[in-house]
Amino acid sequence: MNTLRLTIAAFVAALVALFAPHAEGQTGNIVIIPTNTLAYGSSQIVADHTAQVTDQFWLDVYQVWTNGYRVYYGQPRLLNQSFTKMSDMNALLVQLAEQYSTNIFTTTNAHLNEKFIIFATAEDIKDYYTVASCYHEFSLVMSNGQYRVPDLSSLSMEVAQTIPYEYSNIDWAVMQVYDLQSNLVDVLDSRLDPSSGIADVPDQVLALPSAYITGQNLLRMVVVSDDTHSYKVYGARGAQIPAIMSTMQYSTNLVVDAEGRTNQVMNIRVNFGDVGQNLYLWRSSDLLHWTNLMAHQTYYSGFDIPGYFSYSETNDLKSNGFFEFKDIVTPY
Repeated sequence: MNTLRLTIAAFVAALVALFAPHAEGQTGNIVIIPTNTLAYGSSQIVADHTAQVTDQFWLDVYQVWTNGYRVYYGQPRLLNQSFTKMSDMNALLVQLAEQYSTNIFTTTNAHLNEKFIIFATAEDIKDYYTVASCYHEFSLVMSNGQYRVPDLSSLSMEVAQTIPYEYSNIDWAVMQVYDLQSNLVDVLDSRLDPSSGIADVPDQVLALPSAYITGQNLLRMVVVSDDTHSYKVYGARGAQIPAIMSTMQYSTNLVVDAEGRTNQVMNIRVNFGDVGQNLYLWRSSDLLHWTNLMAHQTYYSGFDIPGYFSYSETNDLKSNGFFEFKDIVTPY
């Protein structure tokens, strides 16, 4: 663990960051081991993931009459459908669209000179998400005095605005979104706004905005399970990356109490690091045995409200002046 142990005197003399970015290892009681990867980071990766989580495929070919009445010419519902990549789903879309569009000519109630509609959806039924869809309007083509279906070979599915990623034991998640110049453009935080949907706790799903995860943005996402002390950080390409411990700025001043003793007060401001860190001040007299100063803690949200706390010690206690800061991750 990259921690910094300082004496009271060192606090006065040294103007250094109290934390460097963490490598793999243990932070407080949270084990950070970058091993997992989420399937995002490019349009193709997200599209193929969408196909892989699909378990039902629905398609409708229909016409809407002027009175609002819908006439259906095909409604295949493929249950227990699976795909390995989006190109397979698109091939099935074209096949079914061509097949069921020909039913227009086997009925007597089609208005052949008006538009028809193909609407298809890919469903992740087990997680209750529609993950892709296709809406296409077309008109029949007149050729040699007869109507025919136009070329539908270019039909393709479009991924939904929200893509599910099954994630067990999730309690909360925060996604910080940056443009390619590293300017913060959005923050999705299920702790502050459960309606953001990024952490679907009842279904144990990460629900990620497709607009942000296709490689057009820089990302930093923290996913936490408080029960199992799991704290994972993911980058723009879906790989788990090391967490960054919060850094702090501090100032010190000397205060003389009513009994004439000089107290040295440290005012500490948390100003950087990954979200979700509860920081505690620990003290030791021998660098081996540590006492958690539970009254001295602060929460660092990561982007909106910096954390503050202070610690004071009299000259009589300078023999106990070794300090360490640790973090424990808990939800709000």
